[in-house]
Amino acid sequence: MPKYSIIIPLYNKGCRVRRTIDSVLNQGVGEMEIIVVDDGSTDNSAEYVKAYDDSRIRYIFKENGGVSSARNTGIRAASGEWLLLLDADDELLPGSIAVYEEMARKYPHATVLVQQTSWENQSNGNSWLFQKLRAKTVSFATRATFLSLWLNLYVMGPRNFCFKKELIGSVGSFDTRMSFWEDFDFARRLIRHQTAAISTHIGARYNQEASGLSGTSHPLACDMAYYLPEILSRERTTFGERVMLYEILEHHLYWWTKRGNDESAAFYREMQSRLFVWYFKYIHWARQQLSKHKVI
Repeated sequence: MPKYSIIIPLYNKGCRVRRTIDSVLNQGVGEMEIIVVDDGSTDNSAEYVKAYDDSRIRYIFKENGGVSSARNTGIRAASGEWLLLLDADDELLPGSIAVYEEMARKYPHATVLVQQTSWENQSNGNSWLFQKLRAKTVSFATRATFLSLWLNLYVMGPRNFCFKKELIGSVGSFDTRMSFWEDFDFARRLIRHQTAAISTHIGARYNQEASGLSGTSHPLACDMAYYLPEILSRERTTFGERVMLYEILEHHLYWWTKRGNDESAAFYREMQSRLFVWYFKYIHWARQQLSKHKVI
């Protein structure tokens, strides 16, 4: 039985998936399997994957059902102890799995292992890190809500964590109703009540394509509407965490306004006022107090 199962959903990205597969093979780990789930591609994606002569690579073709459905198919087919999810435009950076190995040895009680992610825009070459920690230490272990981890570490996408397959029975699979933020939702359910070992090592790179889903508006808006009310009603959040969530919406509002997408901008503006009315009340109260004491 392999120790690691790397699951890669694929849809019409044959020329890019080789870079992803190569980045995994270059980790130099023998105890692994790579499961590529082709979600009904209509290009020559299958040829790129089948060109590999490596018994560790498994190719599964299914009818198109979306990225969540493809990931769930890969999870069901996986036989490894640890699961690692990549998209077909991601790359594992050198030493990534070695760091996971070190974390697992150092924190044997951890069921989720987290590394950091860099993000590169393929259209203009800009890149930045999904991280706030700057220390070079390896890792620490904690039991915390996903929200607190995400707000402090940008733990978000599937590419920057691996987890024990046994957790699927308790946390469930990817929500096939969601076409965007589905990884955010899954990671939140995964980390809740689990012990996570967290590393500042940059283990993966997300290569954003100009035509990727992140560049569209409607799926993002619909799924965020589905997701944020749920997290605010179920998660025990601090005032500071809620303020940061408000700022996230503010960022999206600014971004869509700048791009001239009035529909999405209106959506975020309405969500801010509906979900964060308490925030505006607090700001009004705070200004009253500051004015009362002649601070402003």
